[in-house]
Amino acid sequence: MAPRKSVAADDSSSEDEINVDQMIKTKDELKKIRKDREEKRAQLQKDLEMKLLDLRRRIKQTVEAHTQQLGDINKQQVDRLAQALEARDSIDRMIQEKLVNLQREANFLVALLDSGYEYRIQKARSLVTPVSEQELDQGEGRPVKKVKIGTSSS
Repeated sequence: MAPRKSVAADDSSSEDEINVDQMIKTKDELKKIRKDREEKRAQLQKDLEMKLLDLRRRIKQTVEAHTQQLGDINKQQVDRLAQALEARDSIDRMIQEKLVNLQREANFLVALLDSGYEYRIQKARSLVTPVSEQELDQGEGRPVKKVKIGTSSS
């Protein structure tokens, strides 16, 4: 704090005794004190603005760094997801190809079985000759024992 200034006139002095030079000097000292106070206030304001500017700059840098870091993490996650999707699609294609091959092989086996059974059926039909009613009456073919229903042959 500034030192206490002397008063221009004592309380005991009368109005006639007031020293004009002392008043001018006191007035100049007050101006000087105000000027110093304004300079200090301006300096404090300037320091405050500089500190605020620096704080804003650091906050901005921190936010940008954090945003960049989150962006990198997000990009890594997206890349891993894309790789996983590609791997899944690749596995799906392999499974689909195996199923198609299995279907072809199954169709081939069905065709082989059908032709094999068709051949056996034709061979069995060629070995078995049907006996017609006419051949039975003439005694040709296998002998057939005619039995009346309802009578016993013992």
